[in-house]
Amino acid sequence: MSPFHFDSENIFRDTWTVILELTTMPHPSKFKRDDDSNPIPHPPRYKEHLQILAAELKLTYKALYEAIQPIPYIRDKLYCVDKVFIEGGSEVWVGEDTSRDKGTPWVRLESYKDIYTNPPEKPVRYIIQAGPGFGKTTQSLQYTFDWSTGVKGSPFADVELLIYLRLRQLRGVSSLPVAIRRYLLQRACQLKIADIRKILENTTSVAILLDGWDEYPELDTELGGYIRDIITARAFPHHDVTLTTRFLPKEFSETARRVRLTGFDDQARDQYIRKAVVGDDDDVAVEQIKQRLRDNPVLADLCQVPLFFVMFAHLAHEKEKFKTFRSVTDFFSFIIKCFHDHLKNKEKDRNVEKRSIHRYDGAHNRLDTLAYEGLGKPDQQIVWKRKALIRRLGEGFYEHHRSIGLLVEEEVITDQATAEESDAHIIEVRFYHKLFCEWFAAHRLARLATTLSERSLSRVLEKFHPYDLQYLYRFACGINPAAGKKIISYLQSIDGGEKFAVLCILEQTGAVDDIKETVRKLCAGTVSIQSDETKLLQRSTVQLLDIASGQKIPTTCLHLDGCLSKTPETDGTLLLDSGLQVHPSATLETIEISGEDLNISEAKMISLLDYAEKCDQLKRMTFKCRCLLPLSVPAEQIPLSLKRRNIEVLLHSLGPIVYHLNPEEGKWVRHDSGTDRLEDVDFGRDGQEWTVREVARASAAGIPTARLHLDRCVSGAVTAGGNLLLSSGLQVQPSSTLETIEITGNNIDISEEKMIGLLAYAEKCDLLKRMTFNGQCLLPLSIPAEQIPPSLRKRNIEVVLHSVEPIVYHLNPEEGKWLRHDSGPNQLDNVHFRSDGEEWTVRELARASAAGIPTTCLHLDGCLSKTPETDGTLLLDSGLQVHPSATLETIEISGEDLDISEAKMISLLDYAEKCDQLQRMTFECRCLLPLSVPAEQIPLSLKRKNIKVLLQSLGQLLYQLNLIEGTWMRHGSGTSQLEPVKFDSVNDDRHEWMVRELVRASSAGIPIAQVAIWGCSAEADQFGSFLTIGHQLSLPILSTLQKLVIVDEDRSMINEEVVGILHYTKACAAVKELRFGVYSSPMTVPAYVEDTALTLPILRSRKVRVCGTTWGERRRYLSLRSGEWKDNTPKWKTRQDFDSDDHYAIYVKSHIRVGMTVRCCKSYQSVREGDIGKVVELKEHTGQAGLNGLNVKCEWQELVTEYIVKYFHVEFLEAPAKIEPGALVMVKKSVDVPTFKWGNISSDSVGIVTELVKRAADLKVVKVHFAYHKEWSGLISEMQSLQCLDDEAVCTFEICGNDFVPQHWYQCQTCKLEDERGVCMVCAKKCHKEHDIRYKGYSLNLFCGCGSREEDSCKVSRTREKAETSEPISKEEVMKKRGNFASDTEYARHVRKSIKVGMIVKCRETFKFVQEGDIGKVIKLDYDDLDDLNVFCEWQNFDKECWVKYIHVEIPEQLIQVGSTVRVQSSVVTPRYGWGSVNYNTVGKVAEVVGNQCKVDFPSTKRWSGLISEMEPVFWPVRKMRDDFESDAEYSSYMQNLVEVGQIVRCREDHEKIQKGDTGKVIKTKRTDNNDSGAQSVYCRWYNLGEDYWVEYAKVETAEQLISTGTEVRVRRSVTNPKFEFGDATHDSVGKVTETDGRKCKVDFPSIRRTPPRPHMPQLTDRLWTGLLSEVEKVFSQDDFRGESSYAAYVKDSIKVGTTVKNKKGITGRVTKLDENDPKQLNVEVNWPTLDRTYCVKYADVLSLGYPQLQVGATVRVKLSISTPSYKWGMVQKGDTGTLIHIDSEGDCVVAFPTDLSWNGVLSEMELVP
Repeated sequence: MSPFHFDSENIFRDTWTVILELTTMPHPSKFKRDDDSNPIPHPPRYKEHLQILAAELKLTYKALYEAIQPIPYIRDKLYCVDKVFIEGGSEVWVGEDTSRDKGTPWVRLESYKDIYTNPPEKPVRYIIQAGPGFGKTTQSLQYTFDWSTGVKGSPFADVELLIYLRLRQLRGVSSLPVAIRRYLLQRACQLKIADIRKILENTTSVAILLDGWDEYPELDTELGGYIRDIITARAFPHHDVTLTTRFLPKEFSETARRVRLTGFDDQARDQYIRKAVVGDDDDVAVEQIKQRLRDNPVLADLCQVPLFFVMFAHLAHEKEKFKTFRSVTDFFSFIIKCFHDHLKNKEKDRNVEKRSIHRYDGAHNRLDTLAYEGLGKPDQQIVWKRKALIRRLGEGFYEHHRSIGLLVEEEVITDQATAEESDAHIIEVRFYHKLFCEWFAAHRLARLATTLSERSLSRVLEKFHPYDLQYLYRFACGINPAAGKKIISYLQSIDGGEKFAVLCILEQTGAVDDIKETVRKLCAGTVSIQSDETKLLQRSTVQLLDIASGQKIPTTCLHLDGCLSKTPETDGTLLLDSGLQVHPSATLETIEISGEDLNISEAKMISLLDYAEKCDQLKRMTFKCRCLLPLSVPAEQIPLSLKRRNIEVLLHSLGPIVYHLNPEEGKWVRHDSGTDRLEDVDFGRDGQEWTVREVARASAAGIPTARLHLDRCVSGAVTAGGNLLLSSGLQVQPSSTLETIEITGNNIDISEEKMIGLLAYAEKCDLLKRMTFNGQCLLPLSIPAEQIPPSLRKRNIEVVLHSVEPIVYHLNPEEGKWLRHDSGPNQLDNVHFRSDGEEWTVRELARASAAGIPTTCLHLDGCLSKTPETDGTLLLDSGLQVHPSATLETIEISGEDLDISEAKMISLLDYAEKCDQLQRMTFECRCLLPLSVPAEQIPLSLKRKNIKVLLQSLGQLLYQLNLIEGTWMRHGSGTSQLEPVKFDSVNDDRHEWMVRELVRASSAGIPIAQVAIWGCSAEADQFGSFLTIGHQLSLPILSTLQKLVIVDEDRSMINEEVVGILHYTKACAAVKELRFGVYSSPMTVPAYVEDTALTLPILRSRKVRVCGTTWGERRRYLSLRSGEWKDNTPKWKTRQDFDSDDHYAIYVKSHIRVGMTVRCCKSYQSVREGDIGKVVELKEHTGQAGLNGLNVKCEWQELVTEYIVKYFHVEFLEAPAKIEPGALVMVKKSVDVPTFKWGNISSDSVGIVTELVKRAADLKVVKVHFAYHKEWSGLISEMQSLQCLDDEAVCTFEICGNDFVPQHWYQCQTCKLEDERGVCMVCAKKCHKEHDIRYKGYSLNLFCGCGSREEDSCKVSRTREKAETSEPISKEEVMKKRGNFASDTEYARHVRKSIKVGMIVKCRETFKFVQEGDIGKVIKLDYDDLDDLNVFCEWQNFDKECWVKYIHVEIPEQLIQVGSTVRVQSSVVTPRYGWGSVNYNTVGKVAEVVGNQCKVDFPSTKRWSGLISEMEPVFWPVRKMRDDFESDAEYSSYMQNLVEVGQIVRCREDHEKIQKGDTGKVIKTKRTDNNDSGAQSVYCRWYNLGEDYWVEYAKVETAEQLISTGTEVRVRRSVTNPKFEFGDATHDSVGKVTETDGRKCKVDFPSIRRTPPRPHMPQLTDRLWTGLLSEVEKVFSQDDFRGESSYAAYVKDSIKVGTTVKNKKGITGRVTKLDENDPKQLNVEVNWPTLDRTYCVKYADVLSLGYPQLQVGATVRVKLSISTPSYKWGMVQKGDTGTLIHIDSEGDCVVAFPTDLSWNGVLSEMELVP
C-alpha cells in the first residue's frame, strides 16, 4: 500500500472543523441501569446538587446549540441546531477485530437510530469516527438539544445527566470533575469539585460526550491519562461514554462499538436545502441550488462532506450570479472573495463605520507566512495567543480578518487558573477552519516554489506530508501554474505520489496541451482504481482516462482493485462501487480486475465483455485475486467482435493454473501460460466459496488435482446428493480429477455415520487414491465392514490416519478395523496428556491398545483428578476416563503441588495392576504423595509382577515404594544424600512440598546436608519439637539433618527464640552446625533456664558448632560451655583451603604487602619449613611466572639475612585487618572503578573510616574521610586496611586536617603531646618509635597533634612533600610558561606546586588523543613522580576524561579565546546585550574577542554579542556534522577518527547503488584493510541493498551523530557505571531524548516509575534520566529503514542466542533459538518472562536491546557445571544467587550473597541468572 493511501475517513483530515458539522450519530437509548439490588444510600444534599448541576448544564448547552453559524461572516443570522440538523449516512462495525479498518465488515444503517435498536446490557464505549466536516460536533450539539428540551423518543430521554465536553479546551485539566466545574458551570455556581465528584459516583444514569479526541492537547501526556482511562473503561465503567474523533485512539475498550459517518447523499442534501436554506415550499429555489451543483461537477465529491455542501448551498442561494468552477482552488478563491465582499457591502449601509478594508483584500503576505510557518512545525500550530498575533499581523489587519470570520477568537482558561476560581482567562485565536490556514500557506509556498531550485524545493516540501496537507499542495498548484509544475514533479518522484499528482494536475486550469506530457507519463504504466480510495481520488483517475482517450494517449493497463460494482451495466460502461462510471477508452490495451471474493454473476460477466468490445485497442481482460466468476458463459451472448478481434479473457485460478474463455463455447479452457496440473488445494477458513468454485472449474476442464487439503473446515457430514459439507455450509462436489483428500482439524468429531458418508464421497471421486486424516481428528475406533463401499476395496483406496506422532494407521476394508501402517514405526514412544486435546489422546491410546502397538510411556502432566476411582480407570480433571491399556509399559505423573491422597494412591495402584505390560509408575514435579501406603491395600499381583513405583524428590533424590511394607526407600539410581534445601520468600509456594520431602528423607534415613531458612521467620516452640516456617508450616524433627541455617537480616532475635531453636537442634540428632545470619542477636543465652542447661551440654558433647553473622561483619560463635557469644576473629586462609598451588598463589599475591609477617611452609636450601620472616620486597612478573616464580623477598629470623621464596610457599601469621570506624583505609589496587565512583580521590588516597552505613541487606558500605572528599562512600569489599602497609600509611592530619574524626588515641610523653593533645597510630609507630608512648583508647573526636605542629617533625605527612613552600603563590607565578624554565623537570615541579583540582588548563603539546590548544578542567591529581601521568582532566574537544603529565599542561592567562566552546554562565540573570534566541544550554564557538567583549557563533544566532565575564568554557566536544566543515576532505578526515568497525552508519547522499538514508553496519575501514587504493572509504553491509559495499567517509554519518531531541536511545551495554549513575534505568530501558547540550542529554524512559529510593541510589524527582551522549546509543526501529525486509536484515545481524529483545507491545524477552529454515519465517524463538512462555516471532517484529553482560549490579550465580570454585564455596551453596558488586582487572570478582556479602570468585566461573 502506498503511503498516500486515502479513504473516506481521512481524505479530508485536518480540512474543516467548523462548529457546523452535519451528520447523525446518536447515543445509547438506555442509560439508566438497575444493576445493584442493594443501592448505596446517597450522600446528604445529593438530590439538590443533582438538580443544580442538571440546570447549569442545560443553561450552558443552550448557548452552544442556538449559535449555529453556517457561513462565518454572516454573524447576524444564527440557527438553532434543531433547525439545521439533517441525518446523513452512517455505518457500524460488525467484525471481531475492532482495531482494523480495511477489508472489514462495515454495515450501512438505514438510520442512525438503528445503532441502538438493541441496547447492550452493560455500559459500553462508542467511538464516532469521521473526517473533518462530516458532522461530529453538530451531532453532539443535537444530543445536547434533545436532552435539554426533553425531546421524546430521543436516546437521552431517560438520562439524568449529559456531560458534553470539547476536548480541545481541556489543556492542563487533571480530572473530569475539574473539567465540568471549569468549562460547563457558571462562576457563581455554588457546586464545588467535591460535590460534582460525588454526583458522578452516585448517579447511575449518566452519559458522557467527549468531542474531538484528535484535537485534545494532552493526547500523549501524563496529564491526559484520566481521559484515556475513561475511553478504556478503567474510569467510570458504569457510565456510557461516546467519543468523537477523526482517527482511532491507540487504545480503547474491547467492548467499544465503532461507528463511522459517510456524509450526505442526494436525499440528505435535499432535506438540508428545504430545512435550513429556502424552506419546504420553494421548489424552484431548491432546484436552482441543485442545478448549480450539477453545473459544477468538480464539487460533486466535495459536497458529499456536509460542511462543504452547507457552504455551497448558502452561497448558491444568496448569490444571484453564481459562476461555474473548474477546480477546488477556483471554488475556494470565490469563497474568500465572498468573505471580503460581504464586509464591503455592509459598509455601504448608513451609520456603519467606514474602514479602509481595500488595504487588506489582497495583501496578506504576513498571514501567508504565519500560516506557512505554523503548518511546517512538527505539531502543526494553528492556534495563537491574541496579543502575540496582533503584534505580528498588525491590529487593523487582524480586526479585518476577525470581522469577516476568517479568524475566530475563543476564550480559554490558562493552566494556572484554579478550578474553583476561573478568572485567569486568555484569548486564543485560530482559523475558522484549518483549510483556510492551508489556503494562505499555499500562497507562501507558491511564491517559494517559483524561486527555489528543485533540490531546495524538495527539502522544503519534506516538511509537509501530502497525506495531511493535501489542499496545501492543490491550492499552490492552482494559484501558480509555474510553481505547480515543480510541485507535481516532486510528487511524481516520491513513493506513491503519482496518484496524488493527478489531483494537483486537475487544479491547473490551463489548456489540456499543458498537461498532455504528464498524462502520457502516468498512463505509460498501470493506472489503478482501488476500493479504499475516496470517490474524489477515483473521479480524478476516471478523468485522467477520459483525457488520455480524447487525446489519443495510449493507456497500457487499467487495474480495478476491489472497486467494481456487482450490478450489471446496460450502457456499455464500467460501474464502480462508488457510483462512478468508467466510459470505454479508445486507447486502453489491458484491463485487470481483482478483488477478494468479488462475485461476478453471469449477467455482470456479459456486461464486462460488452465493455471490452467497445474499447477499440483492447487486447486482454484478466481476472485475478479470488474473483468469483461463473463456470461458463452462454456462447450466444458473447459479442461477435470479441471473437473476431481475438481479445483474450484470462482467469488466474488456484496456484499456477490459468484459464482462458473459449468464445465459441463459452467454457473455460486451460491456458498455455499456466501449468497442466494442480498440485495442492488448501481449504482454510477464508475464501472457501472461491476455492469450491475453482475445484469444480478444474474438474470440468479435466485438470488433475493432486491433493485437496481441508484444514479445520470439514463438518464431517455428506449431503444426500453426495457432496461434502463444510462447516461454513458450503458444499464440495465430487471431483473427477482429484487424487488425494487430506482432512485436518483439532477435535473434529467424526462419528461412525459421518465416516461412512466420507467413504461414499471418496467412492464418487473417479481418480481418488488416498484419503488421509491429520491432526486431532476424533475418528471411530472401528467401522462396520458391511457399510464400507465395495468399490473402495476394488480400487484399493487407502484410508490413512496419522495418530499420536509418529504412529500411522490404515483402515482394513474387509474388517473395518484400524491396523498399523507400514510407513509408521511399530512402537508408540510417548503419549502426553495435557489440558488441551485430552479426548483425542484418550481415544488414540485405546486405538493403539486395540491394534497391539506397544506404548512406551503415558505422561499425565497436571491433568489428573484428585478424586479416587473405584472402577479401575484413571479419572482426569476434565471428567474423561482413561481405560487400562494392554500395551502400556510406563506411566509418568507430574503436576506442581498435585495432592495425591492415600485413597487416590491406592486407586492408581489398582489401575497399574490392570495394565498387563506395565513395568513402572513414576511421580515427578512436586507431587504431594503420602509418606506411606497401607501394605494390605497394595494389589498382590502388583507385588508379583514387581512393578516399580518411583518418586522423584528434592534434587536428584529418587525413592521407590516398598510394595511389601508400603514405605518409601531410597532408589539406587538416585543420590545417597539430599543436597542443601533452601526455604525463602521467593519459592513460598513450594514450602509444603519441601517439608513433606524432608520428612520422607528423614524417615528413609537419607542424610540431609543442610536446611537453610531464608527470611521466612523460623521459630521453634519452647520444647523444640518442631520448627515453624513463615508462621504457617511446621517442620518436624529431622533425624538425619546435618546443618541448619537461619538467615533473616531484617530480624532481631530475642533469648526465647534462640533457646527454642537450640532445643530443636538438640532434637535433630545428626546436626553438626547451626548458623544464624540476623541483624542482631542476644549476646548471651541464659544458662539459668532449665532446658537450656540440659541442651548446651548435649550440643557440646555432639561437638555442634553454633555460629552467626550480624550486620557490620561481626562473626561470632556460641560458647556451649558458658552460653556466651564470642567474636570469631577472621583468619588468613592456608594452602589447605585451595585445590591447587595456582589458586593459592593468586590469593597470596592479592593480599601480601611489604612489612607483613609470614611463615615458610616448604624447605629451601637456606630457609626451612616453619621459619618466620618479614616481607621486605615483592618481585613482579608477568604471565605464569608471576605465580610460580620467586616473588617474595623476606628477612628471615633464623638466617638474619634476606631470601626469596614463591607465593605458594608462604602463609600469613597476622590476622587480616578489620575495617571499622577509625581504621586507616585505601581503595584496593585491584579496583578499577569503585561502585560509587572515584569522586575527588585516587587509587593512592588514604582515609579514615568514620561510619558503617547499612544501605541494604546485600551491601556493606562505609563512609570514609579523605582529604579532598570528606563524605566518600564505598563498599567494604573494595577497601583495604593499612595496618600492615607501613610504607603507604600516612599521618591522619594530612587526610582530615583539624577536623575531628574517630581514631585510636596515643600520647607521647617525650614530645609533651599529652593532656588534650594526642597522635595518630601511624605517627606513634613511625615518628615516635623510640619515645614514651601511652595508649589512651579509642576517641570519637581527635586530630593528630604531630602532623599539626608547625615544626617539620612529622615524617609521614605527604602534605609537606607536596607543598614545598607555605608561602602563597602569586598569579604571575602561576601563569609562568615552559619558556621560563630551564628544563622539563623544573617546569613539572612548578606545575605540581601551582595546579589545583577544579582549575582550567590548556594542553601545550599533543598527547595521545588530546590535541595542542585543547582546554580542560582538572578533576583529579596524583602526586607521584614528576614524569608520571599526574593530571586527570575533562577535555573540551575529546569525548573522554584523560590523564596527562605535568609538562603537558599550562595555566592560561585568558580562558576564553577565539575558537573556545562556551555558553552563558548559570549565575548570569540577563546578559549585557540581552538573550536573543540563546539560553543557558545553548553552546557556541567564540568567533571574535575584543577586550572584555566577544562575539559567539551559536546555532540559532551568528555573531551573538556578550561579555567574556558572562561566559564560561564548555568542557566537552560539540558533536560535528557535515555543515561544520568547509570541505568533504576535512569532514572525511574527521570521520576516519570517528568511525569504528561494528558501528551503524547512515548514508548522507546517494552514492552509486546506495541511496540517501540507507542504513548499514561497518565491516572494515581503510585502517583495517591493506588495500590503500582509491579515496578513503568505509566498507559496510547495507541492509536495504542486501550486500556489502564501499562508500566514502564524507558520505556517511554515524548513529551517534543522528542523536537529537526526539531520538530513541538506550544505555550502551558496554557502559557499566554511567557518569550520573543508572538511577531507575537499566540497559533494557528505551526512551526519547528530550534535551541535549552537545555532551550530556536528558532521556525520558517510560519504564521508570516512582519507587522507593534504592540503597546507594539517589531518588529521582522526575522521569528524566541524565547521562553523557557517549554513554547512549540510538535505538533503530522499523521507521529507520526503507522496508520490513531491510529492518529484518538489521535485526538478524544484531541478535544472537541470549540477546535481549523487545516486541511491539514493549514486552522484553531473551532469544533462546534462531531458526533460519522456518517456513513461516518465524525465525526467532524468544522466552518472555512476563508472559511465562516461549514462542517464535519474525525478525521484523522485535527490537534488539543487546546481549546482557556480566557487570556490576547483575544477578549471578556460580556456573552449575563447576563443582568447586577456585576460591572454594565458603558459606555459599551451589545454586545460590547474589549481586555482582565488583570486577577487578585480573578477572576476579566480588559477589554479595545472602550468606556471604563479600564472596570472592573468578568472573569466568560466574553466569547470569536467567
